[in-house]
Amino acid sequence: MKAILNLTLYTVRLLPESFILILAKLLGTVLHLLHFRRMIITENIKEVFPQMSHRDRKKFRKKVYRHFGLLIFEILRQAYYEPLQTAKKIDSTQLRDKLLPEIEKGRGVCILTGHIGNWELAGVTLAKFGIDNFTTVKEMKSGIGNYLLYRIRDKNGSVTVNRKNAMRAVIKQLREGKVVTFVLDQNMNRKEAIFADFFGKKAATMASLATIVKKTGSVVIPGALFRNADLKSFYFYLGDTIDFINAESPKTTILTNTEAYNHALEQMILKHPEQWIWMHKRWRTRPIN
Repeated sequence: MKAILNLTLYTVRLLPESFILILAKLLGTVLHLLHFRRMIITENIKEVFPQMSHRDRKKFRKKVYRHFGLLIFEILRQAYYEPLQTAKKIDSTQLRDKLLPEIEKGRGVCILTGHIGNWELAGVTLAKFGIDNFTTVKEMKSGIGNYLLYRIRDKNGSVTVNRKNAMRAVIKQLREGKVVTFVLDQNMNRKEAIFADFFGKKAATMASLATIVKKTGSVVIPGALFRNADLKSFYFYLGDTIDFINAESPKTTILTNTEAYNHALEQMILKHPEQWIWMHKRWRTRPIN
């Protein structure tokens, strides 16, 4: 299987970018025609945009599928990352203006992000720009899946660790003044979650970011790598730092800050809503009344 995957990755690398763009759009159209996770996408859209008409939802779904088609091919090409060529396609102005000054303060930086834009390319590009970064991830059950992620992430300098064993390692990285990326928009199981508002509905959200920031005093910056309208280039978006709020109790402190992080995620998603992973069951785990 690895040999077949490596051959596929190498073949995709050799294809001209113009042809890749055609294939990606075609894949998006096929996913749309096959109704890939259509019900989940539609329900999520209704959750976030309840006033959107049926006609507008249909148009929006097409954009979501197109984004996903592009993303798949971009991820495959990432196995053969070419820093100089790729750097020309990425506006890194906000990395220089917002992220580097915070790193220089030496207190550790938590980048708050989600499955927005091209999240895989974001971590690798940070590494290629000389910014060491560390990401907690959920290990895949598939061996070939983990191998693919190694090819597109760790082999290109974006260090990952299984989130189940990550707390001590993350705290160490932050206390050394490094960058850690937290992907906060995935549904969590009940044992790991705190139920925080996300687009007006309680969502099972990872509480560890707020817990770690409380322990380390690190700064939190919302960030994402968005695709531009030309569908070929990207820009780094970095929001304002999110101040930590100390509430009347430890539990309320974690909840208050986690909701602040979810709100920052909402604002990023709304910048380019078609570039979020709408096929994920974000509200699957529900609170017990």
